[in-house]
Amino acid sequence: MVSTGAEVATLVAFLIIATAVLILRCDIRYRILKNHGLDDVLVILAWCFAFSETSLIALNAGHPRKANLKIFLCTLLLHNFTLTCSKLSILVQFCRVFPSPNRTAKACRIGIVVLVINALVQTVLIIFHCQPVSAFWDVQLLEEGRGICSSSKSLFYPSSIANLLTSIMVFGIPLPSIYNLRLGCKAKISLLIVFGFGFVDLILSVVRIILTSISDPVVRETGGTWSSLESTIAIICASAGALRPFISQSFSRFLFAVRNGRAVRSTYVKEEVDGTDSRSGESV
Repeated sequence: MVSTGAEVATLVAFLIIATAVLILRCDIRYRILKNHGLDDVLVILAWCFAFSETSLIALNAGHPRKANLKIFLCTLLLHNFTLTCSKLSILVQFCRVFPSPNRTAKACRIGIVVLVINALVQTVLIIFHCQPVSAFWDVQLLEEGRGICSSSKSLFYPSSIANLLTSIMVFGIPLPSIYNLRLGCKAKISLLIVFGFGFVDLILSVVRIILTSISDPVVRETGGTWSSLESTIAIICASAGALRPFISQSFSRFLFAVRNGRAVRSTYVKEEVDGTDSRSGESV
């Protein structure tokens, strides 16, 4: 987890974007719609974990790996908590949108159970990766033979693959119901934007798996940066669903501005043409 200044700047920039999106979500839910719930609490909690994760990475940027292994362990746990809370927020929001007898609502409840179990299993695997636990950051215990750790791939591969599969599950659950909805063009486009963030999160999960498989330690070290990016993107995904009215309204204003601009240009061109014809007539 030896991050460079450019990597830290990227992480901070994405955290700022996630913070702005979260503030906008809370403003819409609490002040405008007055329809806040457990999903809002979960995404705020996810932001707290992501903020802590990014802060630890930024504060320890450039330090030798051996000097911050304890911090590295903390960021692994925070990353797990961030993704879990973000995905739980999405499923809880789906439970509020779809009625209880609906198959989608039942699938969401099953998904919530799967996410909680996955989070518990990953937490145990991370904490007890080494025996004793302090051997994770105390290299001397390993050198003296008083501690043992499993391979790094046995820690990162299950985590990355589980995160990828749960992301596919979360964004795949509502697709059949959304496909059957009769929505207007603006609503469909706003939904596509929301799910677009989800596909970005899936891509980041795939990138993490690829980086984990690379033997070059310099390249593999960037996995921590991608993990933190995955955390902030997950928060944006969890908040994007609540921003659908805002996205739809912004898209409507954009279309109005484009159409208005075209109308003004056509009127201007017509006046220019008419003016040219009249001037040419006078000269004759």
